[in-house]
Amino acid sequence: MNYYMLDFLKNLPFFDRFRKLPQDLEALAEEKWVANFTNPKKARFPEEDQGAYSAVYQKGLLLLSIKKPRCMVWVDDPLYRYADLVIEGELQFNDIRSYYAAGFQFRKTDDFSYYSFLISTKGYFRLDLRFNNSPVVLVGWTEIPDFVEQSPFRILFRLIALGSKFTLVLNNRWVAEVSDDTIPSGKLAFLGTAYESNSPAPFPYSVTLNHLVLESRTIEVEAHHLRWNTLIKVDPQERLRLAETFFAMDQPLSTLVQLKKAWKVQGYHRSQEELLLAAKSSLLLSLHEEAEDYLDRCIEDDPDSDLARQALQEKAKSLYLQDKFGQLKDHLEEALRYFPQDPTLLTLLGHTYTYFKDPQAASQAYDQALALDPNNGLIAQNAGQAYEQWGENVVAEDRYIKAARAFFTAENFDELNLVLQRLFDLAPKNPEVHAIAGKRAYALEQWSTASKELAEAQRLYALREEAEGKGVERDGAVPYLQGLLRLREGKRRAALPFFEQAVDLEPDYGPFRFRLAECRFLLTKKSDDPELNEQLEAALRLSPEDGWVANLAAQVAMARGNLDLAKGYLDRAETLLGRVPALLANKAELSFLLGDQNGALDLLNTQGIVDEQGIMDNAAGNILVRLERFDEAEQRYQKAQKADPENVEYLSNRARCLIELNQYGEADTLLAQAYERAPNAEILELIAYVAVKKGEYPRAEASLRLALEQNPDSISALNSLAWIYCTMGRWARAEESIQRLERLVSPGTETFRSTMELRQQVLDATTKPITCAVCGRLWRVERNPQPTQALRLVAQPPEDLPAGTCPSCGKTYCIACAKTSLDPQGRFVCPQCGERLKLFDEGLKKIVADWASSNGYIAES
Repeated sequence: MNYYMLDFLKNLPFFDRFRKLPQDLEALAEEKWVANFTNPKKARFPEEDQGAYSAVYQKGLLLLSIKKPRCMVWVDDPLYRYADLVIEGELQFNDIRSYYAAGFQFRKTDDFSYYSFLISTKGYFRLDLRFNNSPVVLVGWTEIPDFVEQSPFRILFRLIALGSKFTLVLNNRWVAEVSDDTIPSGKLAFLGTAYESNSPAPFPYSVTLNHLVLESRTIEVEAHHLRWNTLIKVDPQERLRLAETFFAMDQPLSTLVQLKKAWKVQGYHRSQEELLLAAKSSLLLSLHEEAEDYLDRCIEDDPDSDLARQALQEKAKSLYLQDKFGQLKDHLEEALRYFPQDPTLLTLLGHTYTYFKDPQAASQAYDQALALDPNNGLIAQNAGQAYEQWGENVVAEDRYIKAARAFFTAENFDELNLVLQRLFDLAPKNPEVHAIAGKRAYALEQWSTASKELAEAQRLYALREEAEGKGVERDGAVPYLQGLLRLREGKRRAALPFFEQAVDLEPDYGPFRFRLAECRFLLTKKSDDPELNEQLEAALRLSPEDGWVANLAAQVAMARGNLDLAKGYLDRAETLLGRVPALLANKAELSFLLGDQNGALDLLNTQGIVDEQGIMDNAAGNILVRLERFDEAEQRYQKAQKADPENVEYLSNRARCLIELNQYGEADTLLAQAYERAPNAEILELIAYVAVKKGEYPRAEASLRLALEQNPDSISALNSLAWIYCTMGRWARAEESIQRLERLVSPGTETFRSTMELRQQVLDATTKPITCAVCGRLWRVERNPQPTQALRLVAQPPEDLPAGTCPSCGKTYCIACAKTSLDPQGRFVCPQCGERLKLFDEGLKKIVADWASSNGYIAES
């Protein structure tokens, strides 16, 4: 028996019973393995239960459960490596309301290099390569033939990998082929991935591997490949479907290959759609003659159809790309006889006139095209260039602005930048030019440029109004974005007038009303603010399908104590937005207000919610602080800060928590970071508080004075500053702050009582009480007054003034009580000791001197 015959016989199934698999688990294995999921010890895939997924054997099946959205999970077969192989089996998706997918990784060398195929609950499949963690799409999402949307969804699969050739068969129908030789061999893994978090079905998403057969014997793999790629006739519709996928992936050569294979079927008639697809692919490959042949046949098939119109467009593009402008002109004139309202043909006619240096005719052609396709920025840009070429700069400016609007709407910022450069030259004083430039910069997060351009737009709009009157049309987005820029800087109060202006300019635009209402609510915290309620009601009326408006309405209702109404708004918001973090944070707040503290925290621990901004951790921290569970709150605030390190609210909240934990040093550092990002009075007050705790009174004073520069009527800052001045013994400064407080606070309030306490503290520190020994009348005199000159009164003082103090017993009497005890000379004497009363206390002297001076009497020594 020769060697080749022996090699052939060794690959026959009979020899399997004698074949020994390699002991080295890294060696290439040739085997037929039928997975036995009834015996987990022999099923190869290990059972696992991790944070993101679990894999368990149930009733002879392998169940993979995905517990989190937007994640890819897999269970590795730890045994052999395979080169050529066939993987076949059945997958069962248990709930197709959710968007997830399952399949296999194969030829896997590590977690960063493998091939994979996936089948999704939306009825699509795909093939991919990941090499050194760089993804390459081999076959993009392609529709599964005859997909029926029902749960559970079962599908048979067969993946054939022979050398560099891969074939995918689904439900016993050939669906795809592709070639790639990047990875020659590797291991196997069961794969699952979840794509969304706002699904009507809860996590986990589960998929069952009902059975699995792996064949890696080369001769058997070759037989499978031969059968499915040669012996079994492939449905041309599957090749056409694959061709469409390749075209969408910008792979024109692969598209043509599949089309031509489909066309080889005897008696097959090429449709207009296929001919047009072949022509577009040929054009991308610069096969112009072949493309024009396909296009001519497409037009001949049905000259009056829309596909024929598209074919005429493509032929015109082909001639344009070949610089055959003479032929192009003739072709367009003929094509426009059949399709005079086609903007693409008219645009190409404009290009032709431009080539022949006829900008007037070109501008007319472009204008005709623009009238038919008014949102096409490229047509408007071409029109602007044509008008500019023949000196019509005013019209050119108009067309360029139309182009700029269209490019901005389409987020085509590169083309927009080119148009803006022309506009800056043609119309540097047009406010709309700077408005669009500012909006572009804002969209690209170029904050400094956005601020500059929007401010310039506002200035130029104001100048235009001065010249033309109040009828000038202004863009409400300009002040709106200026307000958002102030919010980025933490300057909510400064943002308010910009939002008010945006609403004045465009009162019927719901988002402007919403932002103004939100700004007022977060600034004042007054749910009964009439202006807030007016704006919120308007936002609800104008944007009934905006979940964020309903979310704000719920917050306002909670602030009013109307928890039933808040629940209704939150339910509405959840219907519109799904279970997003900000909404869950407000639902947790509602649960907390209803007394369900554990339920509130449970909501903020919901699994499967992607919270990239740390909103839920911050909300949990806020609730834990109110429960005085500061250590737990600090842990949640740390997570929130890690998710969004630049967030000023998170920095401030964590600093407040650290203050409660007496960790003033770290709190001080966080507050400094917060102030650097968003200087505002509230942060300065916290910095002052920490400085006081650290005994740094001058720094506390400086912080509060700066806070009052930003918000002169801040009662809390004035109160703190007065307290610091009292602590430092700076009574005159304390008195100034207290007088400012007395003008701001309302009697009967807690703030009023606090102010009166400060007033008493200053009074006790700077004056001393002296009382009449008989009637108890009280005088307050300075503790350390300046000496008063000796007095000689020329008029009788009122009875409530002090008469003097007895040098013997030290008692003081008012004039009303002392006048009952006079000596023969009519002078006041002590009723108890008979000693003559004297005004030797400088404070009492000052009281009498002030009376004499204020009443016009002369008090001389």
